[in-house]
Amino acid sequence: MNLDEEENQNNIPIVDPLDEKIINILGNCKSVFSMPIEQWRISILPWDIVVEETRKIFGDSILLYEYAVLSAGIKSQTQKFSEFNNLEDSKQSLCKRIRYARLKSGNVSYWKNILSQSDNKYLALLVLLVWGTAKTIIELLPTIDQLYNILSEANQDKLIESLEKLGWLSSMSMTKEQHAYLRSELNISDKCKLILFLRMKYEDRIEYIDVFFQFYNGNDLKILSLKLNYLIQNIRQAANISILLPEIKRIYLKMNSPLNFYLNRRRHNITLDYESAKIIMSDCHSYPRILCSIAEEICHDYAIKNTKAVGKIAADDDWFEY
Repeated sequence: MNLDEEENQNNIPIVDPLDEKIINILGNCKSVFSMPIEQWRISILPWDIVVEETRKIFGDSILLYEYAVLSAGIKSQTQKFSEFNNLEDSKQSLCKRIRYARLKSGNVSYWKNILSQSDNKYLALLVLLVWGTAKTIIELLPTIDQLYNILSEANQDKLIESLEKLGWLSSMSMTKEQHAYLRSELNISDKCKLILFLRMKYEDRIEYIDVFFQFYNGNDLKILSLKLNYLIQNIRQAANISILLPEIKRIYLKMNSPLNFYLNRRRHNITLDYESAKIIMSDCHSYPRILCSIAEEICHDYAIKNTKAVGKIAADDDWFEY
């Protein structure tokens, strides 16, 4: 085989059955991708075409559930789809079913019926937890907790991941009474508290890390990571940093993985005193790398400022006779 033949052979596109399916979907959705962005903001149509064309070939999936949940946030006063009122009817449009359910976000009795009759618990929980109002979610917390724990462990983790992606879509504004209730001793699992936490507004989350997980002693990496992140951020406000360090060390060692990615962008907000820096550097493998790095800098700066030149020491102590 000469070089020209080899080059031509290398340029031959390899299309397997999966590629053909994807090409088919793209072809059927071609008109959608030329629609203006505004159309995606106000109409379910472009979302619906993409989802339904994909469902025809690949069936339902968590990725499509997430995409359809996102589509339910379109800004429209008219697209309510009351004829798509059965969230479980897989023969109907997924986006339109979820859009209808989303518009029932504050209807507790509607969601109580959905949760009690649902065969697709993952979908029901995802839509409710992303779009439900504070009133609906708080009143149904025991049921949510029960259904969540029925899910397989893999689906529990996937639901948490979905909420991490989509929890920002709807702001869960709470009354003083609802805050007071959540601060009481809730009889729900720690995972359910995590779900609730992921739906909260950012400014509420800071408080509820302490409310929900102050005495957490489990092994869930997401909860441990949240708490560790919170403790490190609070070093700046702590009156006595040394009080926080044992808990930071305990959680970090419990995680059994060097999760150093968080907080690097906020490093300038973290300050340590010299004594705390010494504690960290004396056992640096037991603390997050971000703290070790800051502690190392502090100890280095301290050494430079307090190091006396050898020549100065010699002169002061009369090492040599002149």
